[in-house]
Amino acid sequence: MTIDIVARPRASVSISSSAYGCEGVPQLYVAAPVNGGPGPLFQWKLNGFSTGGASADSSFMLPAPVSTDVVSCVMTSNETCVSNPVVVSNSITVPVEPVPVTGVDMTASADHVCEDSLVVFGARPINGGSSPAFGWLVNGKVVDSSGPVYATRSLKNGDVVGLAMRGSLTCSQLVRAPEVVSMTVWDAPTIALFLTR
Repeated sequence: MTIDIVARPRASVSISSSAYGCEGVPQLYVAAPVNGGPGPLFQWKLNGFSTGGASADSSFMLPAPVSTDVVSCVMTSNETCVSNPVVVSNSITVPVEPVPVTGVDMTASADHVCEDSLVVFGARPINGGSSPAFGWLVNGKVVDSSGPVYATRSLKNGDVVGLAMRGSLTCSQLVRAPEVVSMTVWDAPTIALFLTR
């Protein structure tokens, strides 16, 4: 009979998050277990204190992060023959940036037009940074995201045009223009030509 002696596995766990957080915006932390077994348990800690009971959830959402928060995790492995079933992760302190005050206004070349007329809409960003992203909406659906100008001939009577923007500054949030444009589009007139002798 041959007996194989196998080294007992060692467990470990590391946690990660994004490079920075945003004030008032929930921050996600994720644990990456090694030799955690089929059902490891995770005890998340905030500033050294447990955030709740141990569970199978390998992620943790911090609802209102601040720059002094220190997050870590204790994992209990159920891997067969693991030599160190309880392990502590690295600790993470994520800098939290303030959310900038941003806004956007929109203009329209006309709101009463004939069918097939060209209407041009423009965006006026407020504190949007160097390269804000725009989304033009018709009846609540994004129809164009190419830039700060939206030109179209396809509007119908009763269409409502709006605008959303996300600034390029760190932690910019999605904002919408406070105004919308409700379109009145008249049918193109029918021109009849009668020839007489």
